[in-house]
Amino acid sequence: MAYHPERIEVPVSDVIICGRPDGKGGIEQIVSISPEVVALSASKMSYNSLGNLVKNLSANINEEGERDSERGNKKLANGLYCVANYLDMASESLKGAWQICAKHMTKVTGGYIGN
Repeated sequence: MAYHPERIEVPVSDVIICGRPDGKGGIEQIVSISPEVVALSASKMSYNSLGNLVKNLSANINEEGERDSERGNKKLANGLYCVANYLDMASESLKGAWQICAKHMTKVTGGYIGN
């Protein structure tokens, strides 16, 4: 059986699935998970995977800041840029933690397990 450290099961009550028009005549499926479940899921990830998640979150928040800046919402944009910057620093710290831990991990299908 494959090991998937980034996969956890959550109660159906913690997941909301809804849809919105996708602009192409279809429906884009939106899955909403409680922040507590997201945090639990993230805590089960390897530092490498978590660092990538945080880096992607930073990029998305930075893009939101750019859009707000273009709309003239400078104060909001600056706040979002600040958040993105802190997330970038957190991502780099997680990469450093991964470099320390990686030598003690065994690669398996779908992820790593501790030795």
